[in-house]
Amino acid sequence: KETFNTINILLRNAFCYSHEGHKITIQLRQEAQMLYISIIDQGESIPRYVQAKLFDVYQKSQVSQGDTVTSFGLSICKELMLGQNGDIMLINNPEREGNHFLLSIPIADSILNS
Repeated sequence: KETFNTINILLRNAFCYSHEGHKITIQLRQEAQMLYISIIDQGESIPRYVQAKLFDVYQKSQVSQGDTVTSFGLSICKELMLGQNGDIMLINNPEREGNHFLLSIPIADSILNS
């Protein structure tokens, strides 16, 4: 359930900050006993100075055109993933517009063997 809540928050952010017509991609892959979920948008990239404290619940940052971004939703995502022994990170390429969030979640043996 926590994973779906995290994905929901990330997708809401992607739709909110992406311009009409921009693509949002969800990719899943499994390696050994880890599940990796990528959510990639083509919207405006999160500035580097915001990225360092992106998952901090108390952080507020000014971004372009005077918009204010709070990290409250992303801090919830971080806590949900840590509660499952997983993680969330932002992997951005400075040469590409958009944002790439990667969730990593351990998979229980019982799920793998069913």
